[in-house]
Amino acid sequence: MPGPRVEERHVVLVREIVAGPSLVTACGFASPVLFPTPAGRVVIVAVGRTVCAAWCTEWLARTSIAAPAALIYVLFVAHQPSLPAAWPYTPVIGFATMLGAGYRRLAHASHHAEAEHR
Repeated sequence: MPGPRVEERHVVLVREIVAGPSLVTACGFASPVLFPTPAGRVVIVAVGRTVCAAWCTEWLARTSIAAPAALIYVLFVAHQPSLPAAWPYTPVIGFATMLGAGYRRLAHASHHAEAEHR
């Protein structure tokens, strides 16, 4: 039987994997209202993805949410005949994932550095 730490980790992982695409989907719904162009829409989805990546504690959750974020953008947000192709904008979502993960790592490192100086 797994210990409490293993069960807690699985609960956190499931919570983050469910909450991440939900946040990105909410940003996907908001982006056509806020911006008519694909570039503006990808910025909204990328900001949601950055926040989500900074919030997630598990690396597995951060990486597993990146693909649904790109697919939500390409298939839902930017998939309209009047707009140009959406695929060239998807690296922005990957960059947002790395930016959020980097922020999380730096914040974690500074927290440990402060704890060591006390």
